[in-house]
Amino acid sequence: MKKVLLLVIISFSSIFFLKADNSYADSLRNRMAETTGKEYFNTIVYLFDHYMFTNADSALRYVDLCQKHAEEIGHTIGQCVFMTSRAEVYYNLHLWDSLVVYAPKIIPYFIENEHYDGVFNVYHMWTNVLLSQGKNDEAFEQAQNMYQEALKHDNYKYLSSSCLTLSELYFKTNHLDETSFFINEGFKYMEKWLKQELSIREYLSLVNRAAHFIETASYIGDYNTALEQADIFIEVIKKIHSENNINEGGMELNLFAFFDSFYGFLLTTKAIAYTKFEEYENAKVCLDEAKQYFLKEGAGNYHTLYYQASIDYYMGVNDYKHALYYIDLMLETSLDETDLRNYNNINLMKADALLKIGEYQQSAILFDKSLKIQDSINTVEFNEQLSDLRIKYETAEKENKILEQQISLQKTRQILLVVAILLAASILVAILVWRYNRRITEKNKKLVAHIAQLAKQEKEIGVLKEATEEADKSDEAILFSKLEQLMQEKMLFLNPDISREEIAKELNTNDFYLRAAIKAATELSFGAYIHRLQLEYAKNLLVSNNSNSRAVKDIAYSSGFNSLTTFNRLFKEVYGLSAGEFRRISVKFKD
Repeated sequence: MKKVLLLVIISFSSIFFLKADNSYADSLRNRMAETTGKEYFNTIVYLFDHYMFTNADSALRYVDLCQKHAEEIGHTIGQCVFMTSRAEVYYNLHLWDSLVVYAPKIIPYFIENEHYDGVFNVYHMWTNVLLSQGKNDEAFEQAQNMYQEALKHDNYKYLSSSCLTLSELYFKTNHLDETSFFINEGFKYMEKWLKQELSIREYLSLVNRAAHFIETASYIGDYNTALEQADIFIEVIKKIHSENNINEGGMELNLFAFFDSFYGFLLTTKAIAYTKFEEYENAKVCLDEAKQYFLKEGAGNYHTLYYQASIDYYMGVNDYKHALYYIDLMLETSLDETDLRNYNNINLMKADALLKIGEYQQSAILFDKSLKIQDSINTVEFNEQLSDLRIKYETAEKENKILEQQISLQKTRQILLVVAILLAASILVAILVWRYNRRITEKNKKLVAHIAQLAKQEKEIGVLKEATEEADKSDEAILFSKLEQLMQEKMLFLNPDISREEIAKELNTNDFYLRAAIKAATELSFGAYIHRLQLEYAKNLLVSNNSNSRAVKDIAYSSGFNSLTTFNRLFKEVYGLSAGEFRRISVKFKD
């Protein structure tokens, strides 16, 4: 495990201290030929770091050697570290298509082996590449996946990393409210992260992340947050300097230089905020203190930011001569004339400063030069857009021709495939319909037979009732027998408007006794009893020989119903199938 940590330390630190020249690389290659074991492997790591930002082929060759060695000695964490390094090569040297393919392959492997530093590092690069390629939806999807993975682990380091990625994505897509939200969320997690026991490298990672948050806060105009957080992390850096003597793994690593770089950056950020608030005295104090850190060797390349902050300050206090001094420094050391837009912006600032001090001729010359540069920028942008459109058009034409050829070749196959699918589907549907109809037919046949059996049983019960001695019948039973006889003789139930009172009058009784008799004999209400007689009558009509030509609607009305809907509903409730199905099945299976 110590060997793996040592390799990780070498991999992540040496990049900041190696000189990128051919003689250095040659000396490392000669060293490879003369050494073995650990020293040989360390030399490979140095060579990888040497080429990581400059030569993709060489960097990938040496990272492959590193990963192969980690595999041979069985260090899974080492493999994960160098897989992450490969992704960083793709990212730093703009091999973005390779990164988009590589990232989703290695993240599951990292999660499986609990290498979460690699997970969130690769997620961050992946989402930024997707955004740069115009795949905004996919970029935000992966950033949200990253955030959910961090929430799952409840790790403040990973949560702040996810917030940083989301804040940068929202800032780049001009969603400033969301940007501000994730900046504040990130600082909340970092505040909790600070309360944990951290190594020097973890402090360095934390301060680095804070610098990115503070920089983005300044970009969106949240200078209060930038000031507040800059003060917090300035105190963190002071504490680290006072309490730590950096010496890890037996290697003296000048990590103080990095903290100095961030210290100068934070002071400069404060100066920018104070200038915006027109608190020029505070801004000057911060700039004076920050200056010494940018002059230190290896303290980082924040000169451009410092120059810009100085220009803003001196322009704010109307000290145009000092402003011109830093403008010239920026033009000489920090800007490339090929970067026309930024170069032109600084030229315009210089022209304005010259105008303010009365150097009208020089100012006019620079304004004229800026106009020409702006015309050049517009021309270049127009030509680039025209070239892009031409390339897109030519590409589209080629793609269309290829597509036409493919369509022509595949058309016959597709037609045959569709015909085969339709034929197979038709056969399958026919089989399913046949089987379904067969099951339904068998079911209905049994149902009709069951109905016939019930009708037969009802007749037998009726015969038994008639055979019962009159003396054994109750008054209600006698009254119900008279009702049944009346219904059979006069068919009163066929009258849809028949009432209990009319029937009671026919039986020389009253409504109360009639209802009681029906209830005692059938457990039905008067209405349900009448409907049952109507349904029985309709059922007989449906299976009679002379009713085949009659519509179900006519039979329903002939049976005493004044609503076809009520008839259909009640028929299905009582007999288990519709009237039409009952007639069709009864006729089909009639003996």
